[in-house]
Amino acid sequence: MLSVIHSLSRQNVSLASTCNSVGQTTGYFLGYVIFLGLESPEFCNAYLRSNPLPHGIVTLPGIVIIIFFNFYHHYYLLQLSFHSVAVVFTLVTNKNKYSYTK
Repeated sequence: MLSVIHSLSRQNVSLASTCNSVGQTTGYFLGYVIFLGLESPEFCNAYLRSNPLPHGIVTLPGIVIIIFFNFYHHYYLLQLSFHSVAVVFTLVTNKNKYSYTK
């Protein structure tokens, strides 16, 4: 919640719960529905391939290697960098509003 409040402007803070709901729904859809469709050999052979194969396009071990070891650490570092820059920029530009000293 803290990152959403910092990411949204002051007049749009009320949209934080909407952003959370949309993000959770999108994550559920991509994480379960899309993955199950691409893992199913029946779905892949019927809709995505011209030559049938006995396995889906992705497998659980293959997707774990791709997502967790190759993608998420880059995504996390990029998101952390952008968020840090945004917080520092906000603190510098609004020095009087967010002052930590009295």
